Amino acid sequence: MTKLGLITLSISLIANVAIAGVPEMKACGKGLDTPSRKIFDAVVVALRANPSADPETVVRSKTMDLVKSGDVPVLRARKHALAAVDCLKKAQN
Repeated sequence: MTKLGLITLSISLIANVAIAGVPEMKACGKGLDTPSRKIFDAVVVALRANPSADPETVVRSKTMDLVKSGDVPVLRARKHALAAVDCLKKAQN
């Protein structure tokens, strides 16, 4: 599977993960660095508020919002978003 395919698969799993319990979500995100955790938290909140939202769009939108606010450095935004997605994916297991 290509790198893009893995990223797309990871992002698509967020919708199912967002339904998981709060304790599992907190445990998963606990080890993330601050920028990744901010993306993780923002995506979880957004998907809980609108479960039918497109997860990939939510990750992009929330990451861009956090970059614009200065909470996530622009040059590392992708790295932090992927870390958040990876954490969300692990929370499903």
